[in-house]
Amino acid sequence: MGVKSKSCNFLKRSTFWYTNFSQIVDTLTKSNKTKAGTLKNMDAEQEVQPAVDLMATLAETANNDSGILLSSINTVGDVSVNPLVVNQMSKRARKKMLRQEKQKALRKSKRPFTRNTNPGFSKDVFSETDYYFENGLRKVYPYYFAFGTYAKERWYGRTVQDVFQNEFRVDFPDDFRLSVEKGNLRVNGDIVGLDYKLTNGDLIEHHIHRHENPVLDTSIEIISDTPDLVVINKPASIPCHPCGKFRFNSIVFIMGKEFGYENLRNIYRLDRLTSGVLILGKTAKKTKELEDQVLHRHVYKEYVARVVGEFPEGEIEVDQPLGCISHKLTLWRVQSNGKPSRTTFQRLSYNGCSSVVKCIPHTGRTHQIRVHLQYLGYPIVNDPYYNSLAWGPERGKGGISDVSTEELCKRIMQEHNVGMWFEGENPLFHQAINTETDAGLNVLGKNITEDRDGTMHDEMHSAKSLEKLVNTSHSPDLTQSPEAKRQRLTVKAEETREKSQLENISVLVSESNVDKSTEEEKANKAARSGFDAARWVPDSGCRSCRLKYVDPKPSDLVMYLHALKYQGPDWNFCTSLPAWAQDDWESPKVEDST
Repeated sequence: MGVKSKSCNFLKRSTFWYTNFSQIVDTLTKSNKTKAGTLKNMDAEQEVQPAVDLMATLAETANNDSGILLSSINTVGDVSVNPLVVNQMSKRARKKMLRQEKQKALRKSKRPFTRNTNPGFSKDVFSETDYYFENGLRKVYPYYFAFGTYAKERWYGRTVQDVFQNEFRVDFPDDFRLSVEKGNLRVNGDIVGLDYKLTNGDLIEHHIHRHENPVLDTSIEIISDTPDLVVINKPASIPCHPCGKFRFNSIVFIMGKEFGYENLRNIYRLDRLTSGVLILGKTAKKTKELEDQVLHRHVYKEYVARVVGEFPEGEIEVDQPLGCISHKLTLWRVQSNGKPSRTTFQRLSYNGCSSVVKCIPHTGRTHQIRVHLQYLGYPIVNDPYYNSLAWGPERGKGGISDVSTEELCKRIMQEHNVGMWFEGENPLFHQAINTETDAGLNVLGKNITEDRDGTMHDEMHSAKSLEKLVNTSHSPDLTQSPEAKRQRLTVKAEETREKSQLENISVLVSESNVDKSTEEEKANKAARSGFDAARWVPDSGCRSCRLKYVDPKPSDLVMYLHALKYQGPDWNFCTSLPAWAQDDWESPKVEDST
């Protein structure tokens, strides 16, 4: 009788805990449906669900001596759970597990979105290299860098080669293989091969000679500047934060290097080719406050886009779910099992060829506006992904493609093939290498030295020397001739930077600064430093150094999508309409690519 009474009491308590826990999960699920659209690689519902299933089963079997087979539960959090072991647990052990899962869920519900108190970039990072300007583009001198990231859950059990081939856009796959063979890839500090299988917690580092893609040399307009926030009108072509082939050519780096803003935090992101209102946090507290407002859909967002054809009049809503079909390309499409998405559209004008449409996204999925416009059959005029014949003659209208996902990704990749962007060899490479050979040729991760008999051989860097190589501009070690060469170039670069410091500034500044006339702005731009061959330091193992790249046209760097307005409970930021959104705008003539 006593045992039965205890079992009943435990069942009641377990049921009570499960009921209350379910309420917590419901709250988390509602809020995290919004988080999934903004936070990178995070699906809160999947994180919480194993705990829900486990607690439901524990409550159900609390008074069942034989238990049931928990065939549907394989993991709880990051810890594997054997169903047979759970069945053999005592009631006390089940109670303990139930309590642990409840505490884990409560911790997740209170977890801050930004745990790093100083997540931005400081002045010491900004001095690693410099910009130069030519042909209307902002460019970056190449520099040594170590990419670092923790293994994502979808990478677990996959080889390094598989992940890099399918998750990253590698320009020259053979070069990546050679780089790994040279020891430039490390996992948890250890040199690994291409066949290494990634596991939970692995820290991956890839040491490279980094070349960045150019962006438009466009002025950055500061809309508002307070102690907690800086709001800008982001130009097209510049990504919000470092990613892929953009680091110094990103908003946070340009704002830090040219405007003096350190440790700026991205509250939300705009696509690289998208322009418009971008809010950057200066303090962790304000960043968290606005981030919460965005994630919980307390922010009204309004965009404008120029789309193909005559968009229908009236208000049109699209609520098709979206799913990612290629992480490597960041390519999305309408999918029945995708994430819930909703956008409202309304035509503002039509010029006989294309329409300007107001777009109000109610959720924040990647490429949401672009994909929903494609679904309606009115893609953005110059959208390189979703207004492409790679989808078929209908260009993806109705979410329909005439080809398989694999073939679609292959076609999109071919349209953006890196081979289209360079022509022949770079003559500066051989000149610079011939100069460096006398002092000991520099190769990433290696020193090529010469024996007395004239034979060239490779000598791998130790971990310490490789670290010095990556942080070249700050290394005090001048004993090795390549380092001495690089140190001298750094000193020269510093002198040149100081000489042109007053000239290398952005044209548009906040209202508190001195206004400049149009003539002064043009003169300021003209005075910006051009390319200096002495500051271009090549690496003999880097294929990008050997190639002569073709400058992209402005039409390749702009998309007709603009974030016009962001409005919160007690704040409102907006910009004027871009030139392409004006009623009397005419499409520029297509340049002959031959």
